Amino acid sequence: MKAGIIDIGSNTCKLLIAERESASSPMDFVILEQSSLPCRLLSLQADGQNFIEEKKSHRLLQCIREFMKLCKKHEVHKVQAVATEAFRKSSNRQQISSLIEKEFGFEINILTGQEEARGIAKGLDTDPNIKSFQSYSALDIGGGSVEFIHVKNQKLIEVLSLPIGAVRIANMDPSFSEEIIPPENQKMLRTHVREMISGKLSHFFEKENQLVGTGGTIVFCRNILQRLNNQTDHACIQRRELEFLTQTVCGLKISDRIERFPQLPADRADIFPYGLLTVLEIMSLFGTQTLTHSFHNLRYGLAKEIFDSLES
Repeated sequence: MKAGIIDIGSNTCKLLIAERESASSPMDFVILEQSSLPCRLLSLQADGQNFIEEKKSHRLLQCIREFMKLCKKHEVHKVQAVATEAFRKSSNRQQISSLIEKEFGFEINILTGQEEARGIAKGLDTDPNIKSFQSYSALDIGGGSVEFIHVKNQKLIEVLSLPIGAVRIANMDPSFSEEIIPPENQKMLRTHVREMISGKLSHFFEKENQLVGTGGTIVFCRNILQRLNNQTDHACIQRRELEFLTQTVCGLKISDRIERFPQLPADRADIFPYGLLTVLEIMSLFGTQTLTHSFHNLRYGLAKEIFDSLES
């Protein structure tokens, strides 16, 4: 059986196509193809009301059309589409969901923050490197929110979702249109992240725990650091490396970020430093020097759910 998972995020629309494999496989399924397209659904109106604009909804429909072509090419048996923070907070989510259902014939499952975090936890459990950890805390940073996962003795203990994604934090920066982020604004944004988290995650991180991270910000951070350090793999990101990269990126205009770091997609260059600031403050708050990146995200977790359901 082949399954297609469409993940409608706040900043990017993503597809994973997987096929059921033998039970001896670490994941029980193999990845046939992955695709990611920019959509930037999340915007904050002047009155504070979140609203997905018409041109953005049209862009979303076009993304799904492209994904459905790939699903057809792979002869996918089942397509599951989910949406996260942008849809959760959008006042017109039902209208857009109806447009999608009318054209493509499937409903959009709008995940709660808790459901999203649990799906990410299932995805991390398919990563052999992470599965070997006895206990860990994890974060998944998106455009609208950050999901936190606490695993102890290889059991999921607790999850939490907070609205501190890269686009959310960018919307708070008064210098956003100026592109370069001055130190005082960096401090203000990091303070906001700390205040949003403070008191909510104190039990998530224990001394024996390792910190794991997923999400686009960390993917591109990893890719950039690999190139800077001339390494073939850079799954373990050091806080001092992240601090250096954050300061470098914050001091560059958007066009300069794209030129200096070819691994950074142009559509992410504006919000990338805000994601870095958020991850950096989380690492600081948790008191950890190292973050282990995993590619096994929400889409992996949803694929696992689909294939596991075949056995029930």
